[in-house]
Amino acid sequence: MIGVAVKIERQAELRKWAEDLPDEFHKRTSLLVGSYALRIEKEAKRQAPVATNILRSSIHTDISRRGQQTRAKVGTDVHYAPYLEYGTGLYGPERRAYEIKPKTKKALAFTARAGTQLATGRALFRSKTGRLILNRKRGTKTVVRRVIHPGIHPQPYLHPPFDRLVPFFMNDLRQIVTALGR
Repeated sequence: MIGVAVKIERQAELRKWAEDLPDEFHKRTSLLVGSYALRIEKEAKRQAPVATNILRSSIHTDISRRGQQTRAKVGTDVHYAPYLEYGTGLYGPERRAYEIKPKTKKALAFTARAGTQLATGRALFRSKTGRLILNRKRGTKTVVRRVIHPGIHPQPYLHPPFDRLVPFFMNDLRQIVTALGR
């Protein structure tokens, strides 16, 4: 599952400190964690790129509570989610174009639009002789042995809501601690 995680340093000290707090603190922080997780889910769904609505409808929140600890996970199990969040090829973590070859046939066949860079309207193909071909026509039937694909730009939908809401969460948590006199 792609998701966002928060790592808390000095957890042992924090747990010891939290054990001495009244039950009211744990109730309020549990509600706070759940409400912010649902807000992140809502914003992630709003920002998710939509082609078939599968990604958007798969974003979910799991809230669990064990003892005095509340944990919330916001994410998706859709296999292509990380590629949309972080990008691929030149625009992804590896920062390089990649080659696409046929798995079961001798060649790839598609219209030029399938391999077209959206920004330029052009596609780069490798011909049977190995020469690179620049195809300027959209909708042209193309048959090639392999394609050098530049990748897709990142379309982050999960990290931006998280990054935007964490400062508000921390402020609300501070207010709970202050209100309880700690």
